[in-house]
Amino acid sequence: MWKILLILVLLIGGCSAELPTSSVPATDRSPAPCSTGAVKPINVSLAALLADPEHYEGRSVAVIGFMHRSFEHSAIYLHREDYLQTITPNGLWVSGANIPEALNDRYVRLEGIFTATETGHLNQWSGTLCSIGLATPWGRDVP
Repeated sequence: MWKILLILVLLIGGCSAELPTSSVPATDRSPAPCSTGAVKPINVSLAALLADPEHYEGRSVAVIGFMHRSFEHSAIYLHREDYLQTITPNGLWVSGANIPEALNDRYVRLEGIFTATETGHLNQWSGTLCSIGLATPWGRDVP
């Protein structure tokens, strides 16, 4: 019986422990990447971005890929097949963009801020492209 009481005391004591706070003062932390506006972007392939996300974290980038938007789905993929086969790790969530309907389900060039810390709806994508500054069609029309 005393073992059960000891376990309960330890569990209750552990639940009331404070979480450690960051050693960096709140005023010294960099703002969330998506809260900043896009500046002159660097051209980068989606493949390079997905392969080395740390290098591009918080940077303004321009990427080309297949864009799809629908209810709870706004993403740019390496290829059209990645969208059709739901290979979400081969894409980026596109956040807060007012992209024209004419650019849906086709290849586009998007300029925005990249972050790997946000991974889109249900955390399915490899990162997020936010603060979209420019969205333009790319290549031929896709059927």
